[in-house]
Amino acid sequence: TTVTDVPVGSEFEQTDDYKSYQYGGAGSGLGSDANITTTDVTYGTTGKLGDAITFNGTSSYGNVGSSVSQFNFCHKTDHKWSIAFWYKSTNAPTGFETIFTTVSNSTTGNKGFLISAQTDRKFMIDMFDGGTPSPLDDQDTVDDIIPDDDWNFYVFTFDATVGTYGQLNIYVNGNGSADDTLDYSASPDTTADASYLMWIGRRTTAGEKWLDGSLDEVSIWDRILTSGDINNLYNSGTGAIATTIGYTDLKVYWNMNEASSPVKNNAVGWVERGTAI
Repeated sequence: TTVTDVPVGSEFEQTDDYKSYQYGGAGSGLGSDANITTTDVTYGTTGKLGDAITFNGTSSYGNVGSSVSQFNFCHKTDHKWSIAFWYKSTNAPTGFETIFTTVSNSTTGNKGFLISAQTDRKFMIDMFDGGTPSPLDDQDTVDDIIPDDDWNFYVFTFDATVGTYGQLNIYVNGNGSADDTLDYSASPDTTADASYLMWIGRRTTAGEKWLDGSLDEVSIWDRILTSGDINNLYNSGTGAIATTIGYTDLKVYWNMNEASSPVKNNAVGWVERGTAI
């Protein structure tokens, strides 16, 4: 069944026959401009909801779209954003494994952010404003915030209006209160475009820092997700599609159910496939 031109706010149910969707909504998403073009990833891995994609730790990566401005909402003045994702490490992270980045491995002049998994089962989150030196500030979470090598659900929220220079909270597996809070020591605001397209699974230049693990149900929002939002997406460990909590300020939704590149951004504001209810 193909459904098109549905009213904003229409609801659809997933069935075994229809695993790949683009959902009716407010149309605020980045659409196909945020599709992921991948190299050497494995499709069809068993995910948290349907399929996932797996990165091999040596040559797998993806890059997003063709515009370096589309993730500027993550570093603009007074920015507030959230990223939610299911992540399963193949082995305990060793050294530095890039998950999402809009910067390179350079220490000067970068604009954007980088999220990586680190030794001791922690994350590192770098913020860059184009200054020298850069990153403007990098912060490590507490050890063992990545609890094991199974599927776990993570939400990062950043609010540049909290504290002196902004605050990032990390929530693990639907916890209603933050599992760690990072306060930044300098403002990451910049009106410039990001240095690079978003890359997933590696840094953009030599010294790639490959990801060895799997991702599923990734969503990026131009707002702070509430504790209720986070709990609903975690759904008692079962997981839920991003649009369970609505469409407002949903910029990216990658459900990872494709069989080949590209991975489609399902935050587009209309329905590609689904069964109307």
